[in-house]
Formats: sequence, C-alpha cells, structure tokens
Amino acid sequence: MSGYIRVWTLAFFCAALLALHVSFAPEFGATFVLKTKAELAVYDDPNPPVSAQPVANVSAGETLEVVGCQDIKSYIVPMVKLAGGKIGYVVDGEFEIVKLGYSYLRIPSLALSACHPFLRER
Repeated sequence: MSGYIRVWTLAFFCAALLALHVSFAPEFGATFVLKTKAELAVYDDPNPPVSAQPVANVSAGETLEVVGCQDIKSYIVPMVKLAGGKIGYVVDGEFEIVKLGYSYLRIPSLALSACHPFLRER
C-alpha cells in the first residue's frame, strides 16, 4: 500500500510541475531580447518627463536583454539591461521582443508577464 501512495504522490507532483510550466509557458525559463528596428533612446524612468535625457541610445539592429515590462496605465514599457548591467526603459521606438529559447536553469520571472503584447517567437 505504501508504494501505491508514493507512486500517486509522485504522479501528482509531476502533474503540478507540468501545470506550473504551462501556466507560465511564455516566461518560464525563457530568454527574451529586444531587437531594434531603428535607433531608439533608453531612459532611466519608465515615464520620463518631456525634458528627460536618455541614458543610452541604441542603434538599429542591436539587441538588448529584456528583464521585464512595466504596465504604465495607457501603454507597456519594456525594461532592458544595458551594457554594464544598468537597467533602462524603452519608452518609444520601433522594436520587437523575441523569445530565444528556454533554459530550465533560469528562474521564471513574473515581471515578463506584462510583455505579452510585444512577444514574437523566433
């Protein structure tokens, strides 16, 4: 009887892990990059004032790692990691966010759940 309970417990645990993976499928262990289609500015604030100066300018064709997206009431702002590890926000411009692949060694990020409108599978 004890072996029977262990098998069902293991089966339940595996089903729970699979359900978790499916529910976070777009983000779970995935790597995302922002691919620029034109030159764009990166700011240190997701809702910068009109007079704000960008912390970086990114050329067309470059890629930046996406670490999350912030929902700013009327639009969504991607958070990217710049060279040197600084985090910045892409407020406007021509870009796409692409999912490169999965790694089960990565910790899932719920911060990426707001990025769904931008996502494109590679």
